[in-house]
Amino acid sequence: MINSVYAECHADSRGTLISDILDNCPFEPQNLFAVNVSHGAQRGGHAHAQTTQMAVLLRGRALFTVQNLDKTEICAESLTHPGQSIIIHPKHFVTYTGSDFAVLLFLWDRPYDPIDYIYE
Repeated sequence: MINSVYAECHADSRGTLISDILDNCPFEPQNLFAVNVSHGAQRGGHAHAQTTQMAVLLRGRALFTVQNLDKTEICAESLTHPGQSIIIHPKHFVTYTGSDFAVLLFLWDRPYDPIDYIYE
């Protein structure tokens, strides 16, 4: 249900550099956006009918909960290191909770389309 992917991460006293994100993406991105998640806040709460997503942790930590549309399969994945990523397939509800002021980069395999959203 979830595939984990890791990008190169280089950290030193000057900060963190995450490279090779696109090399690890299993599709050609058509859309991308960043989300800053306040400590303890929950985001998501929807699925996409056709969109495959790759979520890349840039800062902090995030706990993802993913479940299929009929909610018979549930999977949780913690992203705890910059560059750690997961692939989220279509027709899976996703919620994620941030800690340590998480910043996530989302890459999509198709352009934004409000019709693609499925809400509970």
